[in-house]
Amino acid sequence: MKNKRLIQARKAKGYTQGYVAEQLGLSNKSVVSNWENGHSNPRMDLAFKVAALLDVDVNYLFGSVENE
Repeated sequence: MKNKRLIQARKAKGYTQGYVAEQLGLSNKSVVSNWENGHSNPRMDLAFKVAALLDVDVNYLFGSVENE
């Protein structure tokens, strides 16, 4: 299931997947794409960094609340 909240939060900031990956020190944007497409979830430390980068609560982005 797509992580629509993550996609919306990233786009609201005007960030590309590549920019988010770069800010997190990831090798490429495919990691962020996999998170957004629901193929994987970030490690806990990265989840907090993503939330901070996007100025959104980590539970909102990756919590157990079902994505809309």
